[in-house]
Amino acid sequence: MNWRLVMAETLKLRKSRGLVIATILMTLGIGVLVILIPELYRVAHPSASFAGGQRGLQRIGIAVGFIGSIAAMLVGTAAGTGDLSTGIFRDMVATGKSRAALFGSRVPGALVYWLPLITFSYLVAALLDLAFSSHSAIGPPARSLGSPAGAVSFFNGTVPPMHQFVDWYLWILLYTGFVLLVSIGLSSWIGSRAITLGVLIPFQLFVAPILSNISQLGAVREILYPQSIGYLAPRAGPGAGAGHSFGVLVTSSLGIAWLVLVVWVILAIGAGLWRTLTRDA
Repeated sequence: MNWRLVMAETLKLRKSRGLVIATILMTLGIGVLVILIPELYRVAHPSASFAGGQRGLQRIGIAVGFIGSIAAMLVGTAAGTGDLSTGIFRDMVATGKSRAALFGSRVPGALVYWLPLITFSYLVAALLDLAFSSHSAIGPPARSLGSPAGAVSFFNGTVPPMHQFVDWYLWILLYTGFVLLVSIGLSSWIGSRAITLGVLIPFQLFVAPILSNISQLGAVREILYPQSIGYLAPRAGPGAGAGHSFGVLVTSSLGIAWLVLVVWVILAIGAGLWRTLTRDA
């Protein structure tokens, strides 16, 4: 692996001011907002439940994973089509650089940009969740409706065990990292960032959830990658995750879920590599 090419890809992403701002807002920004807004509401309404705790962590995980995946699409399509849109690809090929090396640098280059960002965003949100749990919330303690004055409800405010923080973090990495890889592959194959985003975003947000509700499709629905992502969500173990974000979950097993994700990545990256090797310079 040519690390100079990898770091050059990362640098191109970091130099795109619009991309950096958008991805920060869609990762760090959304993670802070989904925990801060309920806590500010609780301060104004002491009877409301705590913003932190297990429900807060679930809220963070779903929001950062779901919105963060759209940010990952932005990064992936920027990495996949950056050379083409700026005309650098032709110049790089003319210098004798391997096309396979040029494509191969896009994946690690995008990951070097993405992984610290999504990790930091989740870490900040998770720390806020701890800070706004029942044991350290900034406002007066919440009371259950109908309970005597001073009776504190810990239903939403209990501090989640450490493994839940780890589970949600790994799921977010899986979700956003998967979308990033697929975006790189498809955008490299299509050759247009706008068209790739125009296909992937509606597919993930609307088409896949709608298709999952068509029972006549049967097991065919399992090939939709949002189904596998939703199945692996850690809310109550595999198969009981954030189903409302992905439609009706129909994935039948853990093995099927992982197989679908692996096949999607192989096909997308393979298509992107093939197009890069055969594209006219």
